[in-house]
Amino acid sequence: MALLDEHAVRAAAMAWLDERTAGGDIPVKQPDVAGFPFPVELVSLLMRQQGICKPRQLEAALAIRTTWTADSADGLFRYAYRGTDPQSFDNSALRRVYELRRR
Repeated sequence: MALLDEHAVRAAAMAWLDERTAGGDIPVKQPDVAGFPFPVELVSLLMRQQGICKPRQLEAALAIRTTWTADSADGLFRYAYRGTDPQSFDNSALRRVYELRRR
């Protein structure tokens, strides 16, 4: 399967979410964002029971789900690797986002 254009998918996903949530004012549940209709095919935004979502059509993770804690002095979110293997599929997908400087 060919990979989709990462930038196009990410931009379309954010626009779709912005519209669906009225700019973040309307909350959504996991089933609401299980996938969004990208012009070519359906792309997953969140996967059930997984904190890291790396759709099969993309090179890097698209979304993460975590709980927020106010422990960070700089106010930034922190996300720990899943499990203990930094080379696992999820952890590699998350690291790839950083390497590619994706948002």
